[in-house]
Amino acid sequence: MIFGDLAVRKGTGSPYDKLEPLSGQQLAKLSSKAAYLPMEYLAFLGEVGWGELGDASFMLYSGPVDTLSISGVIPGLMAVALIGDDFAGCTVGLSASGEVMEFTPDGEARRVASGFAQFIREKIDDLSG
Repeated sequence: MIFGDLAVRKGTGSPYDKLEPLSGQQLAKLSSKAAYLPMEYLAFLGEVGWGELGDASFMLYSGPVDTLSISGVIPGLMAVALIGDDFAGCTVGLSASGEVMEFTPDGEARRVASGFAQFIREKIDDLSG
């Protein structure tokens, strides 16, 4: 288990207590539909879950969102799989190389982590105080 250390602390007042793990069937369906998703992202969804981190600090989606459903198309958005947002207009996505990118509402893009595990652990650490 990649995120076993987090999974055992779930329900102890952590910022990820509200997350709901995907079932094995849901994970299989997601990985068959989107084979490009990194294993660490799928592992997190299965071991820890998806949903709201902290108190409306970040929403991790249950799978990548179709970029056409995001209002206001941002240049370069089609090259990433959108996996979450900050409830304030910034979206986060995974590039084809597995890097985590952040897109602001005004179209700016920046790399925020080299991979999903780094990103989610830093996000959790930030919310843990």
